[in-house]
Amino acid sequence: MLPYGYKIIVGKIKKEEEDMPYIIILAIVIFLIFFLKREVPKNYIKAKKWVYKYRKQVIATVLIIGLIWFRKYTITFVVVCLIYYFYCKYMREKRVEEWEQRNIEPIEYKELDKNIEKVAELIAFNDKNKSDYKFTSSNMPYGRVNAFMNYFQRDLINEDIYYFSAIPSENENEVREYGFAITGSGIFIASQCDSKKGKTKELLFSGFNKAEYDADTDTLSVENIVRYGSGVKRTKVKGREITVPLTCIVNALTTLGQSNIPCALFTNQVMYRDVQKNLDEAEKHLNQELDMEHMKQNMGNVGTFASASERHDMYKEMKKEMNMRQGHGYGAEYGNKTVDRILGKKVEGGQEKENGHHKKSGADKIVNGQKVQTKYYKSAADTYRAGFKDSSHDYSGQVIEVPRDQYNEIKNRLQKDIDAGNMDGIEPGTPAENYLKKGYFSYSQSYRLAASGTIESITMDMANGIMTSMTSASITAIIIFASGVWQGKDVKEAAKDGLMTAGQVIGKGAVIYTITMQVSRGKVWNYALGKRVDSPMSKVSEEVAEKINSKIVNSSVGTKLNLREVTGQKLVSGAVTVAVVFGPDVCRACMGKISVKQLAKNATAGAAGLAGMAVGSAVTAGNPLGGMIGGAVGGAVGKKVMDNFIEDDAVAMFRVMKEEFLDVVMSSYLTQEEFEEVAKRTIWDKKVSKELQNMYKKSKKGEHRAYANSLIEEVVIDVLKKRRKITNEMWIEGQQLMGA
Repeated sequence: MLPYGYKIIVGKIKKEEEDMPYIIILAIVIFLIFFLKREVPKNYIKAKKWVYKYRKQVIATVLIIGLIWFRKYTITFVVVCLIYYFYCKYMREKRVEEWEQRNIEPIEYKELDKNIEKVAELIAFNDKNKSDYKFTSSNMPYGRVNAFMNYFQRDLINEDIYYFSAIPSENENEVREYGFAITGSGIFIASQCDSKKGKTKELLFSGFNKAEYDADTDTLSVENIVRYGSGVKRTKVKGREITVPLTCIVNALTTLGQSNIPCALFTNQVMYRDVQKNLDEAEKHLNQELDMEHMKQNMGNVGTFASASERHDMYKEMKKEMNMRQGHGYGAEYGNKTVDRILGKKVEGGQEKENGHHKKSGADKIVNGQKVQTKYYKSAADTYRAGFKDSSHDYSGQVIEVPRDQYNEIKNRLQKDIDAGNMDGIEPGTPAENYLKKGYFSYSQSYRLAASGTIESITMDMANGIMTSMTSASITAIIIFASGVWQGKDVKEAAKDGLMTAGQVIGKGAVIYTITMQVSRGKVWNYALGKRVDSPMSKVSEEVAEKINSKIVNSSVGTKLNLREVTGQKLVSGAVTVAVVFGPDVCRACMGKISVKQLAKNATAGAAGLAGMAVGSAVTAGNPLGGMIGGAVGGAVGKKVMDNFIEDDAVAMFRVMKEEFLDVVMSSYLTQEEFEEVAKRTIWDKKVSKELQNMYKKSKKGEHRAYANSLIEEVVIDVLKKRRKITNEMWIEGQQLMGA
């Protein structure tokens, strides 16, 4: 029988043998980590970033593996970590509470700025770096400093720079600088000593507690109170890592520590002129304005397309009748109907039909329930004969509309025939006015109404274009008004946006309708000859439409797809609509005010709005309101989706403008009132989006930053000119008051 001690030894050996595979695995993992770090630094950094990004999942996985295979060690490790965590938490709360309970008065930004400037001057005076690499506020290379601060995950948008001492990299292939920078937050040191990749260290002013210098090791130790870990952060800097004697830094920090500045920064009791907050709010306001501008543009486009059905109804009402031999008569009919509609009368246009065809002797229009027959002939006698003496037509029950210049003569003729009993079915003595309607246009004007290029035809086309857009414009105005109110705008400003967008819909609709009608007329007015001549534009559009019909619409594919026949008028209308809707952005892109990416983004978002309009209209069975709401939603969704792929030009340019705003304003020592005026006239200006377009145009030559700087400087100079002028008499008076 084996001794008891021998059994224990054997048991331990067996246990060690069981644990050996896990120990080997752990050793391999540790070896791989160090191997990757030394041999494959890029992959190591990527792995490190990945582990940090998914640290919670990694910790959970390691704990699960540890509890399965290394239970005893894992539990011990977790217990130790928990004890350390609660110890750190206790010490942190104790130290932070001690600093927060200090009764200090809030300090103004000017005092902070003055003290840090003294620290910067003291350190700059003792800096042993080459003079060409030392920079103060007068010659600060802001771009280089911003690049330097990026290695500390900071930038000059959030930092005030006081001094920069640069050291070129020892590696000629490395595009970065080392050295140190003094900002409103602290001293930031980047050194290449003992490290190929460089080291970065931060000596923060916030929570600065003490600084000690060890002459034996030439090492500076700085202690800060922080709101993480155990509540204290210790940073060590060696003398070879900075071009300033460490004793000088100790003196500078100690002097600063004797004031309330470290505690004020730590407890956030510095009364800043909140420039960054102002900038953030301005950027937020700009983004809201850009969203509203996009919505206005989108709804303008949607409203323009939505009113297309009403324009097509008007086109169908007139067809090509003004291009016929008696086109002047149809021109008069078109002009008179338009004026009736402008006057608010209910007009049913289009000749009466019977079995799908024009009804013989049917009315040309019905105005407020009264059937009207339009007759325009060269003389009053001919017009009277066609309206009242033509036995082949029966116009009973209809009012005859006659040329304005012939009305009195025709009325007299008709009255005589009525009184003489020559008019069947009309009692003698009945007023002739009961059967006549005075046209709004003369006989000669009817010819000009049927021809393009005349004042009469353009005016009537514009009027019809406006009327066909009114429904869509009204809905657009309401949607934009509601959106503005929901975004926090006051009622007056929201109403202004709504009315302006409605005006765009009306304006675009009028332009589209007018150009389409002018081009589709078969005759154009020749002012030299004083008559109508054939219009080449109408002929070309009809020829193109005929080719499209023969090759596409009437082909086997077109028949299967149930494509509708294309007319010259539809072709012109479609081309003009696309040009009016998308043309402005194309022009801005050609002028260099927006990028091609921005053009593509706007076009895609606009197409999404039109698709939404089609869906909304289909869902609501053609209801205009449903289509318009669908267009608004589709445009907004399209914009948000495109924002994930393409940044607006204005956003990129505003980022540059913010940097220049900080640069100019912070170095101008403005009062609060002056600062607010400069901000209102630059980053808060309602027309800032136009200036951002101008900036983008300048960016092609790399001049956008200079443009923004100049723009802000001009405003600052203009504001400073308003200051009270100092005279020699005032200086003498001041000396006398001081007893000098």
